[in-house]
Amino acid sequence: MSPPRVLAVVGPGRLGSSLASDLAGAGVFSSVVLVGRRKEPPQAIADLLSSAGPALRYSDQPPQAPDCIVFCVPDDDLARTAAHYARLLGPAEQADSPAVALHVSGVHDHTALSELDRLGWTTGSWHPLKALARAGRGQLSGVTFGVEGDPAAVSAAAELTRILGGEVLRIDPGSKASYHAAAVFASNYLVACLHAAEQQLKAASAGAEVGALLSLARSAIDSVERYGLERGATGPLARGDIGTIRAHLAALDPDSSRLYRALGRELLAAVERRLEPEKVLELRRLLEGP
Repeated sequence: MSPPRVLAVVGPGRLGSSLASDLAGAGVFSSVVLVGRRKEPPQAIADLLSSAGPALRYSDQPPQAPDCIVFCVPDDDLARTAAHYARLLGPAEQADSPAVALHVSGVHDHTALSELDRLGWTTGSWHPLKALARAGRGQLSGVTFGVEGDPAAVSAAAELTRILGGEVLRIDPGSKASYHAAAVFASNYLVACLHAAEQQLKAASAGAEVGALLSLARSAIDSVERYGLERGATGPLARGDIGTIRAHLAALDPDSSRLYRALGRELLAAVERRLEPEKVLELRRLLEGP
């Protein structure tokens, strides 16, 4: 389908501001309205808004009859916010193409927008697989978006993704929680692993910080990107160094040991075809714990 002429992005946080800025800068919309609760935009994003060009403006009210509205609000506020906007916007105006409502929640599916669906809007979810620590232009370029929902909404989300130069990952109905858990493992829990790594590094070197480990972490991700999970894995478990694993477990406190064993079992599942069967059995015994 053709890109919508008037786009509303609800929620001037990091993701909403970044999306609105990038889509306004693409030059395909007559108007992109970033909608927030305040009369004036938050100071943290004022410069971002001013640099995005004349297509983007901020308002505390949605535009009349937008072709597409994208909700960038916290998960727990999504259904309530969508119901509020359903009352504000009313029935979708059916023209050449249906009015589209999307949200960017990773865990909710399109039914979180059910109040808009009842008014004739076609609904879907459009979640970027990208961690955003701050708002900024260009951060969503080339990103993969998880998409599901009504066919027309999926088509619209795919077109928005194309405008951003990204890739579409179609999510099976009823599987958003599994999809979002995967995203959490791949991002938030990497941070958790880095925190655990920093604690062990501090035990070995006073004053050491996580920065000393970041090059190592990036190289591990680069190897997986280049060779895949099985061939890209490195380290003592991937080599079958049983004595090294024993030494690690002996050095760890009980909480760290439980985390190490759980992650080790996941890694072993990925690489066990590389190892001799007897080593796999011994590693499995060690990682199961006492």
